[in-house]
Amino acid sequence: MKARSVQHVLLMGGLALALPASSAGPATPELLTLTCYACHGTKGASAGPIQPTIGGQQSKYMFETLKRYQTGERPSTVMGRLMVGYSDEELKAISDHLSKLPFVAGHQQVDPVKVEKGKLLHDKHCKKCHQDNGRDFSEGAGIIGGQWLAFLKISFEEYLQGKRKMPKEMAEKSEGLGAEDCDALSHFYASQKH
Repeated sequence: MKARSVQHVLLMGGLALALPASSAGPATPELLTLTCYACHGTKGASAGPIQPTIGGQQSKYMFETLKRYQTGERPSTVMGRLMVGYSDEELKAISDHLSKLPFVAGHQQVDPVKVEKGKLLHDKHCKKCHQDNGRDFSEGAGIIGGQWLAFLKISFEEYLQGKRKMPKEMAEKSEGLGAEDCDALSHFYASQKH
């Protein structure tokens, strides 16, 4: 009798796990966002070096970024596969939730000479949209000041190689910038503290 009870409990538990999530009610933003934390750190504060910090990013920017992963417009190894499982409403809930969290800058080593060169390039090419040295998102750009150096380098490389499409204004402003310039910009943005 005891063995039958254990089997019954296991069977019922397995059935409960197999039920669709919607039968338990809609998932909360907090629950939806837990998936993000596996790679992007607790509350979206990445421990680096190639996963960006996503906590504190503007909601509209995050939603558009997640949609680009979902459609394949933005290259990825994992994100595109993960995003196809979410509805627009869920992506909006995730984006809104992340926007309410603090942005936590990475603590990392940067090259001071490259930082200085990057500052000059930022002031000439990037300052209009990436205000406050990349720490402000008021112009609709994501927070890049304080992101991980390795992530910034990968992002710039994707832009330079045409793997990732630049917004029109960014393409115009960055015309003529090469790999060394982008490396300097990466060091500059990575050096920013919040």
